[in-house]
Amino acid sequence: MRTNSVTNPHPAMAQYLNRRDARTALALLAGIAGVLALFGSSLDSFSLPSSISVRRGLETSSSSSQSFHGAADIDEKFGTVFLLGIFSDLTEDGARRRKLIRDTYLRVAREDGGRGRFCPLSEYGGGGGSSPCQVVYTFVVGGADPENGPTGLEAEEPSEPVLRPQNNAEESDVTYLNVREPHPSSEPEHAYAGKTAVWFRYASKLSAGEARPIDYVSKASSDTIISMDLLLDTVYYDLPPSPYNTLHYGGRLHPNLVTNNVHAGGSFYLASPDMALHAASKITDAEWRDGMIQKMAEVRTPATEDALFGAAVFTHRNPIKMITLAERVFWEGGLNTDEEWAEYWENKMGGLPRRERVLPMKEFCTGWFDSGVLQRVQEA
Repeated sequence: MRTNSVTNPHPAMAQYLNRRDARTALALLAGIAGVLALFGSSLDSFSLPSSISVRRGLETSSSSSQSFHGAADIDEKFGTVFLLGIFSDLTEDGARRRKLIRDTYLRVAREDGGRGRFCPLSEYGGGGGSSPCQVVYTFVVGGADPENGPTGLEAEEPSEPVLRPQNNAEESDVTYLNVREPHPSSEPEHAYAGKTAVWFRYASKLSAGEARPIDYVSKASSDTIISMDLLLDTVYYDLPPSPYNTLHYGGRLHPNLVTNNVHAGGSFYLASPDMALHAASKITDAEWRDGMIQKMAEVRTPATEDALFGAAVFTHRNPIKMITLAERVFWEGGLNTDEEWAEYWENKMGGLPRRERVLPMKEFCTGWFDSGVLQRVQEA
């Protein structure tokens, strides 16, 4: 039976609720200020009460390279811990893109005024709760034999290692999974679901049972640029910590006609450890996975790794807590060339966070109609 802890919440939840109350009060005061300004009242003497002076991160930062000196202090004992997995590979292009990411948004994250709220996974120590690190990051690559290594779609074998040895000491921020990278020119899109499943299964078990466990795990594409101050802001204000983080899943949502549910787009999405483990285990269920891929193939809808992950999420028998990030998008995907990346980093980061519609059904329906998907679903 679930216990009612509302009257005497866990300290972690109490701190989280206090932050949300402060944000609500700020929004109310901002509305009052707007009304006063509308009617010509002087705001020279208007100020926020000291008890709610906290603000959302660095929303007002004018530069993407600014340090995080204005962000609210993070509680070192009860702050939510977020693991960012940046998918990459061991090709020359992959190495070049990792360097580009380190030189841009990860560099800004590490220049955190010495607060240490961002750290690579190799440096994270959550056991004693003494680390101030709240956003943990790592590059995720397939380190197995590219021809004969496991695909990650096999059922979990406890005797098989999850990780491969680190083979490049100069890149200590890379996690080598015991899975081979798919061949994009010869394998279908769902082949990438194996690497995704292995990553989420591995990440979901990190620091389990420790005093300060990882509360959320995520997957980001290497063509996705992220505003790390806004990510920290979202983690701090919008993601409740353990033990209140059960069955969470979120990102920018896309409807799926085949599965009759939604899934988070592959540029960036997140899940709580229990949700991540459930979805990863379902993806490695060959009967379920092959059936889902067949359903999508019948209407010529790509069985992408993010669509499969979302479909696996909704096989859970309990209610799912959806986190819709469309109202506050802090990343941009599809930056495939170095030139596109540089242009966005230098000139467009100020446009984040971006507000989008949660489910732009008109655009989706138009696309389904024009491509014939609607008709094929009706006929299937």
